[in-house]
Amino acid sequence: MNIIGSGLKAGLIGAKLGHSLSPQIHRLLGDYEYRLYELEEGDIPGFLDKMRSGSGPSAINVTIPYKQTVMPYLDGISKTASSVGAVNTVVARSGRLYGYVTDPVGFSCMLDRAGIEISGRKCLCLGDGGAAKSVLEVLRARKAGGITVISRRSGTDNYDNISRHYDAEVIVNCTPVGMYPKNGDELFELGNFHRLEACADLIYNPAVTAFLRDADRCGVKTVNGLTMLTAQALRSRDIFLGITDDDIRPFSVGEMSEIADVTSAVRRDMLSVGLVGMPGSGKTSVGRRLSELTGRELIDTDAMIEEKTGMSIPEIFSRFGEERFRDIESECVAEASKLGGKIISYGGGAVLREKNRMLIKQNSAVFWLERPPHLLSREGRPLSGGKSDDEMREMYNKRCAAYECASDARIICSGGEETIDSAAKRIMRMTGIPEI
Repeated sequence: MNIIGSGLKAGLIGAKLGHSLSPQIHRLLGDYEYRLYELEEGDIPGFLDKMRSGSGPSAINVTIPYKQTVMPYLDGISKTASSVGAVNTVVARSGRLYGYVTDPVGFSCMLDRAGIEISGRKCLCLGDGGAAKSVLEVLRARKAGGITVISRRSGTDNYDNISRHYDAEVIVNCTPVGMYPKNGDELFELGNFHRLEACADLIYNPAVTAFLRDADRCGVKTVNGLTMLTAQALRSRDIFLGITDDDIRPFSVGEMSEIADVTSAVRRDMLSVGLVGMPGSGKTSVGRRLSELTGRELIDTDAMIEEKTGMSIPEIFSRFGEERFRDIESECVAEASKLGGKIISYGGGAVLREKNRMLIKQNSAVFWLERPPHLLSREGRPLSGGKSDDEMREMYNKRCAAYECASDARIICSGGEETIDSAAKRIMRMTGIPEI
C-alpha cells in the first residue's frame, strides 16, 4: 500500500458522519491528515472560503446531503461531475476550488471486482437520489440493454408495480433501505425475477443486507458497496495529491490490487465473529478466549436476555414458557447481529427461527462449535438439563440442519482449556483477525 502525502490536510464534509469509514480508509491509502467535518448547510460557504484562502483543509470529500450544494461555490467542475450533477471531491489550488466526482469510477470497480456484466442487460436502479446519478452514468456507459429507475415518486415505475419489471437481469440498490440501524428492511422480494443475474447494493453496513441475502438465495451474483467506497477514496486521494485530474479513468492492475488490499483490511475490521452451537458446546468459553486474544468486546445474547428481563433464563422458561423466551431471544439476536467488530455468542436455540439464522450472518463470519452430545454441559440449562445422552443426541440431530444453515464453518470443540484456545486461534486464522 502506498504511504504518501505527508503534510496534506484533507477531510470529509457532511451532515452526519458518526459512522463514516473514510478516516480509516484514507489512513490505509496514504500518510496524511483526514478529518471529519459535520456541517450545517449554512456553514458550507464559509468552510469553502477557508479552503480557498489556505486556512482550511486543501482537499475534501463531500457526502450526503452536500454533493450538489457545493457546486455553485466552485471555480471549476470536471466533465464527469457536470454530467452526473454532483461533486464528491474538492481540491484547492492557487486560491481556486475544483470539483470532481469519483463515485462512477468506484461503482465501475465494484462491478468489475464482482464480475457483473452490464452490456445488453436490462437494469433496474432502485432510487433516484444522488447515488443513483453516478450509477446511471456507469450503466449508460456500459451500454445496458435498458435502464429503469424505480422510485416511490414515480407514477409509472414504482415499488407497487414492480411486477412490470420481473424480466430485469441486474438490480442496483441506491436507496438506504436496509442500512444500519434499520437492518432487515427490504423494498420487495426477488423470487419472481426469472432472468435475474446479479444484484449490487451500495450499502456496506450491514455487509449482507436483506436485499443481498434474498439475491443470494436466488443464486445470483452479489456485491455490497465496500469496494466502491474504497475505490472512490483511492481516486480521490490521487486527485488530492495532484497525481491525476482524471476522475473517470479505469483503474490499473496495481490500483485494483491496492483497492482489494484496503477493502479486505476494512472488511476484516468490520466483521464480527458469531458463535453458534448446542447448549454447553463451549461458545461462551471460546468467545471469552477470542475476546482476550483480539481485544474485541464479547457479546453474549443469553446475558442480554437476562439483563433485558431482569430474570435468569430458567426463570423465564418457568414463568412464561419457551415461546415467549424465543421472542425475547429474537429481539436480542436482532440487536447483537447488527454490530460489527465484535465477538458474539448466540444461545443454543437462537438458530431455530429462520429470521434469526439470516440475521446472524449479516455482519459476521459464523462458526458452529460442535461437541459430541455426550460431552455437552447440561447443568442449569432449561432444555437440556437432566436429559440422557440419547435425548441429547436426539436434540442435536434435530438442530444440525439449523446450525449448518446459520454458519460458515464448523469447529470441533471437544472441551478443555487447550481445545478452547486452539479453537479460538483457528477462528482467528480463518478470519484473519490479528492478536493484540
